[in-house]
Amino acid sequence: MSRPSRRRSPDNRPNSAFRNFGRRSLDAHRKWLLDNHGSVCAYCGTETPVGTITLDHVYPRKGQTAYDRPDNLVLACTACNAAKADTPFISFIAQKRSRGV
Repeated sequence: MSRPSRRRSPDNRPNSAFRNFGRRSLDAHRKWLLDNHGSVCAYCGTETPVGTITLDHVYPRKGQTAYDRPDNLVLACTACNAAKADTPFISFIAQKRSRGV
């Protein structure tokens, strides 16, 4: 059983099948989310104008190489995205519930 390579690519990032998808792919994923779920924040459920809704990483980077994967991205309003920051998803939701928000 062979282990994956830990060599670094020329841009000094670990090699990974899920490495940064690039701007075009992120825009396509954002469009897909908007088409399928509408312009609604995944955290608070607020309808947000298409021009101001943002993509948020459900699980923050913190040492992960696969954080830009489409299954780690959701639409979030600016307020929730800023409040969540680098907080893990479960902690953020627990904080919101404990505050009654």
